[in-house]
Amino acid sequence: MGWVHVEYWGSMHDSSGMAGLWLWVDSPEGSYRFDGRGTLISVTGAKGEGVTYVFSGSYALVEQPVLSSDTTADVALNDGTFELRLRFWLDAKSLYSTSLKLSEA
Repeated sequence: MGWVHVEYWGSMHDSSGMAGLWLWVDSPEGSYRFDGRGTLISVTGAKGEGVTYVFSGSYALVEQPVLSSDTTADVALNDGTFELRLRFWLDAKSLYSTSLKLSEA
């Protein structure tokens, strides 16, 4: 396996929001790209603490290298669901923690 690169973005207003996700997995046989879209499913935080936003959605393989008929893909992901968790400090602008969980369908 070479490397994994993730980009995410989104918007939130009160208790609604959306997130987009791009994931690239670089392997010896080439690069795989996945796209995902999700919605805000929870906002948590207590007085004096930061705020945590959790998005949930689905992702799918949208680009892959062309393989010869005798080559098996070395990336097992195809499509599934994701959960993106973003934690912000009290100012609600400074991101201090991110986690991404992928579940293959």
